[in-house]
Amino acid sequence: MSLVLETLPLRSNVPAWRCLNPEDQLLYLTGFPEIRPGDCPPLAQLAHGVKDWNRFLQKAVGHRLIIRLHRFLKPRDAAAVLPAGVWEKIQAESFRAQAHTLALEGELAALLPLLNRKGIEALLLKGAAFLQTVYRDKPVRFFTDIDFMVRPEDLAGTEEILAALGYQRFSRSCFPSRWHEEEVGSRFRRHGITFVHPAKGTCLEPHVETFDEADPFQLKPGLLWEEAEPVSVRGSRALLPEANRHLAYLLLHLAKHIGADQNYFGWYLDLDAYLRFHEGALDGGRCWEWIRSNPKAENVLEILGFLREQFSTPLPHELARLIAQKAVSPLSPQSVFPSARKSELALFRENHWVDRREWVLSCFKRVHGPWKKGIFILRWIFPDPEYLETKYLAQSLAGRWLAYARHLAATTAKGVGLALYAARKPLGR
Repeated sequence: MSLVLETLPLRSNVPAWRCLNPEDQLLYLTGFPEIRPGDCPPLAQLAHGVKDWNRFLQKAVGHRLIIRLHRFLKPRDAAAVLPAGVWEKIQAESFRAQAHTLALEGELAALLPLLNRKGIEALLLKGAAFLQTVYRDKPVRFFTDIDFMVRPEDLAGTEEILAALGYQRFSRSCFPSRWHEEEVGSRFRRHGITFVHPAKGTCLEPHVETFDEADPFQLKPGLLWEEAEPVSVRGSRALLPEANRHLAYLLLHLAKHIGADQNYFGWYLDLDAYLRFHEGALDGGRCWEWIRSNPKAENVLEILGFLREQFSTPLPHELARLIAQKAVSPLSPQSVFPSARKSELALFRENHWVDRREWVLSCFKRVHGPWKKGIFILRWIFPDPEYLETKYLAQSLAGRWLAYARHLAATTAKGVGLALYAARKPLGR
């Protein structure tokens, strides 16, 4: 008996998913917000095209699709179609992701009463806000942490509460020396501070700003607090950002990560769900006013064009008009499926390193004076031993030499890339 995939009606002249490789086709089809019988290939045919199921599973987790994939395949007798053991692995990863989400919900429910008692307001962001709205009835989102915002004067009190709950600051320093940390590190801690519970493995991230100082995207300070609405989370008070302001933040957050190896297909599906949930309540003109002043803001229009073309996502009239007026070319399906990544759950068990040339250039520009700029370069070439031990897990003398060789090679490559980047974008800009 033929097993036919169901899909949302695609534009007949743009079968974009057919341009993807077999594993991406299967992942892509799991994300359609509405499904109906269609003319897609049988599941057995798509499954036959997947050559490396471990890589496929890694990609499903990395793109935050594992829960959607499980729910998509479950009613389709996937156990009889997929190779032996694959369905069991998909189930196990999906259950693990769902259990992690439930654990995070419990941690948020435990934190909010303590914040309430101290008079600290918590503004829920991204996934934490989606749990109370978009995904309240159908939790298919893959959560890795809980993001919330507190006012700057409340950050110290929030840290005390988190420490009392057993949370520890998670150091994700990307600087190779203490000199860099002292000279420019403090400027990159405004956006969010990650706290991890060593026993539970859960992660909470309080923010005081929408973006880091080094980020090319910014929103007006305090914008997300304006017109925020109260919400009850298991009897405790929190705040939700006003829908238009939150949409501007979500769009800029994704635009910031395009091309930075942090471009997850699940984020596009989150935006689609958000736009459907708030359809009719969004003012595209207001939203664009907050976005338009940011560099590369047209990336936002490319994202929205992709959603409209591939998923028939309902867009506010003003944003749809801008896309047509500027003749924006939507992102391609291939661009939202970069190389496979590790499970994000695993990323919180190891150091996460940001080595993009734009970030290094931004740090370099924040050091003033030729003497300090020289020290910046030298200390990057000759890092602290702790940096080598932590980043490269150098446990012996030979390991340290190998770690330094790897660091020197990476620094040389980065220096060449930085010089080419600076040639296109002068340091003074």
